[in-house]
Formats: sequence, structure tokens, C-alpha cells
Amino acid sequence: MGRIIMSKYIMGLVLLCAVSGFAQGGWVQISSPTTNDLTSVDFSWIPNGLAVGDARTILRTSDNGITWSIVNAGEGARLNAVAMTEDSIAVATGLDGQILYTDRYGSQWEVVQEGWMIDYHAAHQLSRNVGVVMGRNTVLQPFGSWTTNEWQSKTDFNFYVNHDGSGNEGAVMGVHFLDNALGCAVVHIWDGHGAIVKTTDGGANWTTTYWGDYPLNAITAAHEISDAMFAAGSNGTFLISTDNGDTWTAGAPAGTDIYGLSFVNSQLGWVVGNGGRIKRTTDGGVGWQDQANPAGDETLRGVRFITADIGIAVGDGGVILRTTTGGMPGNTPPGAFARVSPPDSSYLGCGEESLACIHFGWTTSQDADNDSVRYLLRVNDQHGDTLHFVTRDTVFTDSLRAFVETGDIVFHINWRVWATDGQDTVEAENGAGFFTATVPDAATPFIPHPSAFSLTCYPNPFNPTTTLAISLPQAGETTLAVYSIEGRKVLEQRFGVLTAGEHRVTFDGSNLPSGIYISRVEAGRARFSHKLVLLK
Repeated sequence: MGRIIMSKYIMGLVLLCAVSGFAQGGWVQISSPTTNDLTSVDFSWIPNGLAVGDARTILRTSDNGITWSIVNAGEGARLNAVAMTEDSIAVATGLDGQILYTDRYGSQWEVVQEGWMIDYHAAHQLSRNVGVVMGRNTVLQPFGSWTTNEWQSKTDFNFYVNHDGSGNEGAVMGVHFLDNALGCAVVHIWDGHGAIVKTTDGGANWTTTYWGDYPLNAITAAHEISDAMFAAGSNGTFLISTDNGDTWTAGAPAGTDIYGLSFVNSQLGWVVGNGGRIKRTTDGGVGWQDQANPAGDETLRGVRFITADIGIAVGDGGVILRTTTGGMPGNTPPGAFARVSPPDSSYLGCGEESLACIHFGWTTSQDADNDSVRYLLRVNDQHGDTLHFVTRDTVFTDSLRAFVETGDIVFHINWRVWATDGQDTVEAENGAGFFTATVPDAATPFIPHPSAFSLTCYPNPFNPTTTLAISLPQAGETTLAVYSIEGRKVLEQRFGVLTAGEHRVTFDGSNLPSGIYISRVEAGRARFSHKLVLLK
């Protein structure tokens, strides 16, 4: 009796779960339940999203923006901003001092405040407890309200925008906080100038870090953790900060008045604005590419990308646009290719140490769009052990470790390979293949499954990568997350069901600052963690 125990390595952070369908190209206009102008859209990291607009219009989706429904929140004035967290919490705000709060993904709302002689234009909900809304008070000062208890109570604040020794009035049009203390806001100055102000004490004090000739309307940070922030406004003004808002430099003008922007990382982002313009950048705003808008020239006022591919834009007349391709035209899937080695029905013998060094190989898949192609390799033995690999090469080598109790034995190994361009995935044209591994009459030490759940890494401290080893004594639905010492999630990877054994994951901290991070694994009902130290 004998069996082959395959090493289980997950190369990088990609695990093939299923073959994807072809993506629909470009932006598509979604059926809207309203003709009221829409001003803002936001999503949590689950399929729930919200959009707001004129006459206290609130729209809700629970399928990543495919369908939308109107939520009854009573009569009211225009809502200018909505902000969600990663759970069920959201805040919406607008004219007449409106602040609306929900802890049910937007299905029901509580009116926290209305009827004040102030106008809010911006919102950011940092966490379940902490949120901020900002705008302008009755004497035209920048004004804001801050909560630390889910809008059960709030603290108001106001300030002047200092420039050349003078305090200037204006309205805050956008706000984004990086943590509970550090945030930036864009201000439309009363005389038509634009400014960016920064706080490091939760809004108690504000310092002017930018002054320009045109009003600013929006500000955001990259979804992936980095030091990059972006602001935009009238006359195509686009600004970039790489030091958490301390200094700002001008990117390439976007060619239209900008009202909304969204960035998934420090390089990839979108802006929307006057005349229905949609523009995309892949280099952090150094250059821009126009994207087609099927709704025509209705002004777009808000945009939010859930992933690098899935995004929603909203605007005047109740327009809702959606893309599943990053706004790019229809994607051409990778071209046909074939498995080459090991040949089907071939016999591969194990050596004296019961190791069979297998050279997997396949032909090249050409991509008509010149997208970078990766190959997803999956290998199964008859005991259900599974091996997943991701590579950009057309060859891959691995060793299959064998355990033998008595006698010669033969095992059938099945393998498949797919090519993906990040949007579409195609299988090798000759489908699944198999080969056999013969084990000699020899005995080797048995390598059992781990007896306990554990998470370790090497090297530690590291710079900039380390390998996380996840040991599972039993199969289970598994998720890996990494947090900063302040509790901010910097990575999450859902692997689906992983088999019992050891799984290895490469964690890349190239875009993170030095410090202590906590890696945490949830496997079934088990929870376990490990401290990481990044030293640069």
C-alpha cells in the first residue's frame, strides 16, 4: 500500500476556483428607478451600494450595481454625498443640514439632523463608529460635524482657509480621512479659488497645503494602502500627493470639469465630470484615456470602482452606468493553446527517495489585446490532494512526494491548465490530461497532515516579501487577512476550501511602510494569527 502526498503551494495570491465567463466591454447604462439628478455613489466591499441625489433620493443595490431600487427616507432637500464602511453602516448628507444614518445597508434610515441653515457637500464614514460630514455654515465658513458613536451624537467645528496671511471663507466639497486623526478636504473658496486643507487632530485644526486658481470638487485616496491621494476640480484640474496630503503636484489636465474620482491603487483610476466625460489613467494621472459613455452628455457627478474591473458612475437625470471591464472595450480572451508534457498515459518513475520531479509544459497562448497572460495549473491525485500554481511561463517543475508502505504501486495523476488575461480565462484545447507515477519497493518516512492549526512566516523581519505558511489539520473554508498595527486591513485573500496540509503564500510589502503587521487566518471555525515585522 502506498500513496503520493503532494506539496501544496499557492504561488503569489491567486487561486483558481472556476473558469470565468467573457466580460462585457465598456460602460453599460443601467435601468434607473429615478430621473432625479444623482450626486454621489459609494460601495462597501460586499455587493451593497448606495447612490443619492435631488429631493432626498436614495437608491440601493445588493448585487454590485446590476439592479437598483428606491429607498423611502421621507421628503427632504438634495443629498450631496453618501459614504459607506465595510459593514452595514452608511451616512448621507446634503442641503438644509441633512445628516441621515443607516446600519442596515441603506434599507432603512434615521434622520439625525435636518432643517439647519447649513449645507453639507462631503462625507466620509471611516468605521462603524467614526464618521465626518463637511460643507459650509451660515457665515460661509468651512464647517463640519464629527461623530465617534454611530451618529448618536456629534461635535461641530468650523475654520477659515489660511492663505498669504488671510483667512478665507468657502465650502468643503470633498473629504477623505486616512485614519481617525489624519484627513484632507478640498474647498471651493468664495472668490473662485480652490484649496486643500489637512488636519492631523481629527478636524480640530486645519492647515492649507494647496492653493490654486480653480475650485476643487473631489478628493480620494487609493483603495489599496499607499501614501497616494488625489484631488480634482474645475477646468480639468488634477492633483497628486504622495505624502499623505502634505504636498501636491499637478497631473495632466483631464480636459473637463471633474466632479468625481476613484482610484483602486496609486496608478489606476477614473474621473467623471461635465458633459458625461469619463477618463481613465493607468499611470497615476500622467496621462488620460477617454471612455465611451452610452448615456450621452448628461453630467456625471460620482464614480466608485469596487474592483479594478467593476465600477459605477452616476449623474444628472438619474443616469447610472456600470462596467465590468474597467470601462475598456470588449476583451479578447487569450488564444488557444495545448498541454504538451507530461504526455498523456506516460509513466514517470520515482527515485530512491520517492520523489518524482515532474516537468509540466504547454504551448504559448497569444493575447490579441497584448494583455499579460498568466497560466493557472491544477494537479490532482486519486486521493483528492490538489496542487495549484500560477506562472507566466509555459513550463513549471515540481516534485511529488511519495509514501510507500509495501510493494510497487502505480498512481494516476490528473492535471489541467488555463490561460488568463485577468478578465477572461480559457482552458488548454486538449482539456484534462493524466500520467502515472510508479513507486518502487521502498519505504520512506510518512509525512502526516499537521496536527494543529498554525501560521508562521520566513523571513521575519522581512523586506519586502515573506512567505506565510498556513498549516491546516483538516480541510476548511480559508481566508487570510493582514492588518497594520493600527488595525487597518492591508490585504485580504479568500481561498475557498483548502485541503488539509501546509499551504504557502507570498506576502509583498513593497507598497507598505515599515512597521508591525498582524496576519490572521480564518479556517472553518479556527482563528489564528502571527506577527510580521517589515523593515525597510
